[in-house]
Amino acid sequence: WSKNRYDFENFILTVQGVCRKSGIEIKIENPHEYRIDTIADADIMNPVIDEIVSNLKMHGNGGFELDIINGKEIIFRNMFDSSFNFNRPKDRLRCPFIKRTNSPGSGLGLFIVSLSSVRGGFDWDISVKDNCFSLSLSF
Repeated sequence: WSKNRYDFENFILTVQGVCRKSGIEIKIENPHEYRIDTIADADIMNPVIDEIVSNLKMHGNGGFELDIINGKEIIFRNMFDSSFNFNRPKDRLRCPFIKRTNSPGSGLGLFIVSLSSVRGGFDWDISVKDNCFSLSLSF
C-alpha cells in the first residue's frame, strides 16, 4: 500500500470543497482538537471523498457531519429517510454493482472505498443506528 500521506488540513479542505460543490453543508466536529497524520495520499483518498459525498447527497436528507475521533478515525454521518432498507449484509455492500434497485448510482461507491482502503492501508466500516448512517475510516 502507499506510504505517502495526505496533509490533514488539506484533507479537511478537500472534504469541505467537494461538499460545497455538491451543494451539501457539512458540520465538522473536532477538526483542530485531533489531527490525523496517517491519512493515505490524495490520489487514493480523493476518489473516496467523492464517493462518500456522492452517497451523502444521494441517500441522505440532511444532518451531514464529519467527526474526528482520537486522531485515528474519521466518521462521516448523515440522516436518511426511514424508508431506506439496510438489511443487506455489509459484505454484499462492498461488492461491485450491488445497489438498491431504485438507486441511480452504478453500485461501485462502497466497492471503490473498499479497494482504496487496501491500497491506502486503512480500515473502514459502515453502521446504521436509528435513521443515521455512519461510514468510518480508521488510520
